[in-house]
Amino acid sequence: LAPAYPSALLPACCAVAAFMVAPAQDVLLGWLTPKPEGAPDPDAANIVADPLGAAGREALRSKVAEHILEGAAASAPLFVELGGSTVGLVGTFRLAGGLHLFRGICLLEGQVEGRDYIDLGPDASLGDGEVVLATQELYLAFLCRAWARVRAYEAVQPLLADGCPFNTGGSPLRLGTDQDVAEHYLDLMLGGGQKEACPKAEKYLQGVARDLPLNKLPYLSQVLKGRKGMSADDSVLSILTGSGALPRDIQE
Repeated sequence: LAPAYPSALLPACCAVAAFMVAPAQDVLLGWLTPKPEGAPDPDAANIVADPLGAAGREALRSKVAEHILEGAAASAPLFVELGGSTVGLVGTFRLAGGLHLFRGICLLEGQVEGRDYIDLGPDASLGDGEVVLATQELYLAFLCRAWARVRAYEAVQPLLADGCPFNTGGSPLRLGTDQDVAEHYLDLMLGGGQKEACPKAEKYLQGVARDLPLNKLPYLSQVLKGRKGMSADDSVLSILTGSGALPRDIQE
């Protein structure tokens, strides 16, 4: 963690930082927060004023990497001009396989680069993954999204100890990560994926989705109701097969 401003929220929010390993690309997410009322103005030398320009983006990515690798004690506080105000880097975390979740929530919520987040791309010193800085609101919304996904994965994981129960093939069909599970069952429900090995899955999964109203899924109900005419009483199947496109991670 590399605080520019102290925050009582930091320990609780970072507790859900790295919860699983997935084959999708990692996200290294930084939390930006405005200067607290009464706090001194930051030193101009520590502010990246043009983070969307090529030079500013490169300088900012380098400074964020330094904070991640060396920590706050060895790094100067980092500030950036975002959406017309100066915000400071509170902390960072790495979410394995989480980049597509971040892209999905930005698409769903209409988030704009330069106003709500800054995509800094990969940094060789940090390994696989992309560095992104986000406003406090987006950061916390993303934590909720990631937490909802891991809870869903934890609910089905015990049922998959011996592989996919729909599999009628000769060898077990192992599903090792949340991404494996999500892709496998969404594709089967929509009539694709490994339906030859799991011929009964589509009918069963569609039946469950038809009988499951959105209001039985508290997080998704709050996120989706009212969008594109969706109602909390709509079935999951009608939402997934309807005309309103949802980001892939939300469908999963």
